[in-house]
Amino acid sequence: MEEAAEAESNKATTAYGHLPVLPASLKAPVAQLLTKGAALERGLQTVLDARGSHDMWVEMEILEDHHQQWMAQLSGLSGDFLAANVPGETYGMLMRIFEPMAQRIEHLHRRVIAK
Repeated sequence: MEEAAEAESNKATTAYGHLPVLPASLKAPVAQLLTKGAALERGLQTVLDARGSHDMWVEMEILEDHHQQWMAQLSGLSGDFLAANVPGETYGMLMRIFEPMAQRIEHLHRRVIAK
């Protein structure tokens, strides 16, 4: 009985449990994109919040560089997934995370540039 309970608890409980684990070669780039994307969002929002109180041109220059790097990394992700033979469903699942993040970053970026 205990063995059956343990086997049941070890089963995947998500709709994505059937997908293979990401290859090690993709874990670092995906983690970096998430981390850098979150930092970029915070940085852009900080610039927007600080407008008028002091000059943020240095921060804006740095964020512009980070923005370009992040967008390039994101656009290269599909090629990395193809090269690693990762199932398209796995890529699609991650894009459901990255696409809204990219939209938020682009929205904040446009607002920073406009001001």
